[in-house]
Amino acid sequence: MSNINHIPSDKDRELAHKTGLLLKKGEPLTGLDDSLDSDLLRFKEELHDYPEKELSESRNRSWNKVHSAIQEADIESPTPKTKINSVYQIGSGNPYWKVAAVILVAVLLSVFIYTLDSGEPVQIAQAIHENITVNLDDGSTATLRPNSSLYEITRDEDRDVYRLEGEAYFNVTKQENKAFIVDAGSGYIEVMGTEFNVSTWGDSTRIYLETGTLLISSADQSDQKILQPGQFSSISKDYRITTPTQADGSTVTAWKRNELIFNNRRADSVFRELEYHFSIQIEAPNSIRDETLGGSLSLSDQYTTLQNLAVVLDGEFQSIEGNRYKFVSFE
Repeated sequence: MSNINHIPSDKDRELAHKTGLLLKKGEPLTGLDDSLDSDLLRFKEELHDYPEKELSESRNRSWNKVHSAIQEADIESPTPKTKINSVYQIGSGNPYWKVAAVILVAVLLSVFIYTLDSGEPVQIAQAIHENITVNLDDGSTATLRPNSSLYEITRDEDRDVYRLEGEAYFNVTKQENKAFIVDAGSGYIEVMGTEFNVSTWGDSTRIYLETGTLLISSADQSDQKILQPGQFSSISKDYRITTPTQADGSTVTAWKRNELIFNNRRADSVFRELEYHFSIQIEAPNSIRDETLGGSLSLSDQYTTLQNLAVVLDGEFQSIEGNRYKFVSFE
């Protein structure tokens, strides 16, 4: 008679019974006398025993062993999909419980290894009200603008990967055969030793290169551009990269000197940068937002900055509540 109904053997029923008792008592499963469970325990020990650089090899060996165990445990099962559905009924006496347990452990192993390989972002620096400079482990530095955060994602022999939220100026120490990568939201920036500015606030990611060479890739890998010293480019939220153009570095990085320099720039654009820098909201009529401005503003003090800008616009910024300001014209 065919075993298409997968009726468990006496040994499997006995093992299931023992497992249930141990789980109910909250005791470890190490006391089970079963070869498959022993293999799974060895996989777990192997995962912790191997150093990080051998993790990929360990993962492959572990998966091969688990895959073989699955084949032996249920060689006549119809499809892998049937086994995966059985995961939801492990504790209900379902005859597929043993195969489902193996699949569940394999999935958990994969998730755990993926977490180590990709790295969980860890915040290593946060600038709140003023610029700060953080020294990275490879000797590089990152100067963060107020309301910006830097996260470490991965550090290994081949690459250092960081994620930026806000704006920062990077001075990267050159390392042979090791990449330095910045996740800038809508794209990635890869360097081998250079100085560049990145901002992710607003409606696009903007990159300016001071020295060296940059490779910019959109987050969906649909576009790439190479920046040469003195060039500027941006990545839109729909992953389009603009053609690199020449830019004035002293203007782009003026925030490092607590300045905002602008030339033929709409007041609306200036407002948005001040909103980001000071974490405020500005209300102004469209007629004011459409004004074209040129000059510079000190960013050392919020009140002084708004007062000086108001003089140029012939009005004043009135505090309405919290961090909200309304521009009122004198005309």
